[in-house]
Amino acid sequence: MLEPSDYFQYDKAIRKENQFLFVGRRNEFEEVLDSLLTDTSHCIIYGEAGIGKTSFAWQLLEILEDNYFVLEKLDIKPFLKKDKYLCAWTECVTKPKSINHLLLNVLKYKRDVPNNFRKIFSKAFSQELVLKIENVDVDNYEEVFNIFQEVIDEIKIKYPDKQPVLFIDEFDNLSNKVGIGELLKFISNIKIVIVGIADNINEIIDDHKSSERKLMNSQIELSGLSINEINNLFERAQSKANGMLEYSYEFRNLLTNYSSGFPYLVQLTGFNSIVKYIKSNKEKLVFGMTEFNEIFQKILAFDKNESRYELIKNNIKDFENRQEILFELAKNNSWKSKTDLLSDLDKTYIEGFHNHIVQMIRGKLLKSDELNRIKFVHPIIRAIVRYYSENNLTFIQ
Repeated sequence: MLEPSDYFQYDKAIRKENQFLFVGRRNEFEEVLDSLLTDTSHCIIYGEAGIGKTSFAWQLLEILEDNYFVLEKLDIKPFLKKDKYLCAWTECVTKPKSINHLLLNVLKYKRDVPNNFRKIFSKAFSQELVLKIENVDVDNYEEVFNIFQEVIDEIKIKYPDKQPVLFIDEFDNLSNKVGIGELLKFISNIKIVIVGIADNINEIIDDHKSSERKLMNSQIELSGLSINEINNLFERAQSKANGMLEYSYEFRNLLTNYSSGFPYLVQLTGFNSIVKYIKSNKEKLVFGMTEFNEIFQKILAFDKNESRYELIKNNIKDFENRQEILFELAKNNSWKSKTDLLSDLDKTYIEGFHNHIVQMIRGKLLKSDELNRIKFVHPIIRAIVRYYSENNLTFIQ
C-alpha cells in the first residue's frame, strides 16, 4: 500500500531523511551559496508563511556539510569551498524577548534538538566558559555579546579547520529584534543564516542599516514554486508509484493556478491525492479536473476549521463590493498597488473602495506596505478567494 508521506509532505520541514521530496529552488541555491562562500557575508532567507523557508534552510545546511544530493538533483555543480563547514541550528520557538535571550538560548545544551550549537561545538565549552554563561546578566547586551564572541573565538581554536555556521529559524518570533544588525556587523569568525517570515528584510531586522555591508547580496527571498517545479514533484510521484498514479496536465495546471505555487498547498494537495487513491481501491487512478476539484474543496473545507474561511466572510459581510475587490486582488500572486487595483475593478464595484480596503486591513484580511500596496495576509486566504472567484462561488449568504 502507498504511504502518502513517502510522496508528499506538508506538515513539517523537509530535512535530510526525506530530502528526496524537495523540489526546485535552483536559482536560490546558486545565489545563497555564492553569497555565503564569500569571506564576510551572513545571509537572510525570507518570504511569506509556508513558502518553504525552513525546508530550504535545512537543505542548505546539508549542502554546506557536503551532502550534495539536492545539488545533483538540480544539476548544480558543487561549489569550490576553501573551508569545511560545521553547522548548528536554533529555533525561536519559545519567543525569546531579545537578542540577548536568543544568544544565551543558542549557548544552552539541548539534548533532543538536532544540530544543537553546544552539542556540535562541545569541545569549545570548557567548565570555566560554561560557568560564565550560567552567570551572565541576560539583560546586559554587551556582556552577552562578549561571552558569545568568546565562545566563537574558542571554536576557532578547537576547530581550526572548520567554518562555523549558525542557522536561526523562526526569527520573526523574536519579540524585540533591535541589536541583530549590530550583531551581524561586529560578530567575527562565524556565519549566521537568519530564516524568517517577511515581505522585505526591514520587517526582520529593525536596525538593518548597521549591517548593510555584511548583508549585501545576501538577502534570499523565496517565492512560489514554478509550473516546472510542480511538474517535477508530481512526475516523481508517478514514477515512484509504478503506474498506479497519473496526474494529468489539467490537474497540475489547476493546482499551479489556485495555489500560486505555494508549497504548503501543493504538498497538501499531493498528499490528499494519495489518500484518495488508497480509498478508491483501484489499481490505477488518473487525476483530472474532477479529482482536483474534489481534493481542493476538501482542503478548503479543512481550512474552515482554521477560521480563515470565517475571516473572509466576516470581512466581506454583505458588501458585494468587498467581495469583488478581493476577487480582483486574488488574480495577483503578491503585492498590488491600490491605484492599479482600483483601475482594474469593474466600475460597478468602486464605490467606497478606500474605506473597504481600510476596513479589511483592520480586519486582518489584507495588509499594506509603505509603497501603498496591498496583499492578502496569508497565501491560503488568497487561494480560497481565487478558487471561489474562478468557480463563480460567493461568500455572501
